[in-house]
Amino acid sequence: MTETTVASFILGGLIFLSGAVLMSIARSAAAGRLGRSAFAGIRTSATTASDEAWRAAHERAVVPYWWGGAVSLVAGLAMIALGFTMVNGSISEATGDQILLALVVPAMLGMLGFVCYGGLVGYRAARQVNATANNIGEKK
Repeated sequence: MTETTVASFILGGLIFLSGAVLMSIARSAAAGRLGRSAFAGIRTSATTASDEAWRAAHERAVVPYWWGGAVSLVAGLAMIALGFTMVNGSISEATGDQILLALVVPAMLGMLGFVCYGGLVGYRAARQVNATANNIGEKK
């Protein structure tokens, strides 16, 4: 096995796994099964201000996070499939290098883009919840 083949299997597996973890955390947080956490979720001052803000942020961010995870799952499977095609000799190492690069860069940029967008919409949702709570508190 060549270095490119090994890299294709390892990167594919890691990217696939990261997508699955991202989707799982996003769904758990949006469903309320993941409370304010020091390790997972959208961690900003607005989202950690209250349980309501945390939940609103993750409910709003679940769709972009899901798409980020989906991009990673598909790209990871494509990289693993690439590894198998190099093992059976259908694709040369030089071509495999180019294809692997063409898969890794868009996969990472796609996942990062969706996660950043999800974090932004989640942060905005949390700020809105906090502003509403502050306005209600001031009126009493």
